Amino acid sequence: MEYDNFDPREENDLDDMNREGLHDFKKYDKGYYKLSRIVKVNNKLKRTYIEVYASSCHNNSSVRDAITGYYTKYKVGKVFDEDLFFKVSISTGEITKNNRIFFFHSPSEYEGHFSATLSEDIKNNWKVKQEAALIRHKLDDYFSS
Repeated sequence: MEYDNFDPREENDLDDMNREGLHDFKKYDKGYYKLSRIVKVNNKLKRTYIEVYASSCHNNSSVRDAITGYYTKYKVGKVFDEDLFFKVSISTGEITKNNRIFFFHSPSEYEGHFSATLSEDIKNNWKVKQEAALIRHKLDDYFSS
């Protein structure tokens, strides 16, 4: 039997995948999107690409982190789970599939990722929803133990 010896000091298959093939690998992920945006950088407009991961629109599927693509223990369709996150739907026509729902940890995280600015009302209203969801989760944990 032959083994592939890994040495972190040497170039390996993973390095090749990171350089060349990782985006190709992401294309097979049904929730992965690479969106094109024009943003202002140093008073100049510049085209940039934003990578995001959508959550499934089906109830009881796992909420997916919009930036990392990691699946969480929280469920789509469960109000107090969804309210822990800042939920965004992108309806610009770039995404033609049904799964256009993106979950960010906060409005600030969304703003940073999309180079966007949200109103204080949106941020404050979300914070109230998130705090209610946190209380509900603590109550659920208390009564289930």
